[in-house]
Amino acid sequence: MDLEKQPKATVSSLCLSIIVRLHSHDMKSLSIFVAGLMAVFLSSCSTTPKPNYQQTVESDLAGAVVNLAVLKQLDAGHVDKARRIAMIPVYSGMDFVRFCSVRGEVSLTAEEKLKWMKVARETLDYMLRHSDECDSRDRLVQEGMRGLNFFLSEAEDIRRLNELSAHLAQNDKTRVESQKP
Repeated sequence: MDLEKQPKATVSSLCLSIIVRLHSHDMKSLSIFVAGLMAVFLSSCSTTPKPNYQQTVESDLAGAVVNLAVLKQLDAGHVDKARRIAMIPVYSGMDFVRFCSVRGEVSLTAEEKLKWMKVARETLDYMLRHSDECDSRDRLVQEGMRGLNFFLSEAEDIRRLNELSAHLAQNDKTRVESQKP
């Protein structure tokens, strides 16, 4: 008989098998001990799993760190640096959802897609208002652009994305020209 064609053994069937074998060899006291040990083991395994809050704790910690960094920059009068720090989770979040969606690791509901589209539009508005502060060489800005391109597909959104890309290209050109001796 092929082993692959046999049904997979469960823990309880293995325990029963062990007990029957032990009992058939006149080891009644040992079989009772093993049965009791298995019962204790199985009862400890059958409890309802506790919720895992690890991801929530890590997310809350990351949010706290970002918010404190923003507050420090605001206190120091560096509004532009505060804005840049505050955009990190926005850019990274959009790009992460894009990445996971493309790889099939998440399936966004229609409602989630609409919420992300709203976030992307608001991000595009923000980037257009502050395009002089965006550096296309910056990895975070690149993440944001990938997220925008993933979530926005309507004609007006594409027009505005092209406008932002033109601003970023102009920023690059200005930066290169200002670095010439």
